[in-house]
This record gives sequence, C-alpha cells and structure tokens, in this order.
Amino acid sequence: MTARSAQHRLDPVTVGVDPCLACRVRPVKLPGLAQPLCLVCFAAERQAAERQAAASPRYVTACVAGPECLGCGSGDVNANGALWWCNSCGMCTRVAT
Repeated sequence: MTARSAQHRLDPVTVGVDPCLACRVRPVKLPGLAQPLCLVCFAAERQAAERQAAASPRYVTACVAGPECLGCGSGDVNANGALWWCNSCGMCTRVAT
C-alpha cells in the first residue's frame, strides 16, 4: 500500500523565489512529498504516485496541478504554495493544507 504524505503550504517567502530542489532550474511553486518543487517536477512526482496507487484499490490520487491545465490545455498556470490555478479558464484547486 502506498503511504500518503500530507503536503503542507509552503512559506510564501520561498514561493517563486527559491530554486526547485529537484531540477534547480525553475522556482518552487508547490510542496512535493519530500521537498518544495516547481510545477513541472511536481507534476512528474504526482504521475509516479498515481502509477503506484493504480495497483491499490484503496488509494487514488486526484491532483490536476501541473505545468498545463487539464481543463483547457493552457500553459498559463500558476501556484502560490497551497493553491494551483489556470489563468485562462479559471480552474483552481487546493494542493496543500
């Protein structure tokens, strides 16, 4: 069974400022399972978690946060450490508490 990890809101001072600890290219936007991540690395981490969870009927992730909007396909998305949103269609989701 895949262990769940609570994702807690990032400190607003680090969001968009500190480099992503996984790629060191883009700024952090959302909390990962172990470290703050940019949108691209966050999406890659969640895809891996979803593949692992697919083997378990008891645990399924439901995260739409990534570098593109799943609703309209736009790349005009952003996050503030707890929320992710699309500026084109207005879709918004909480990814941390």
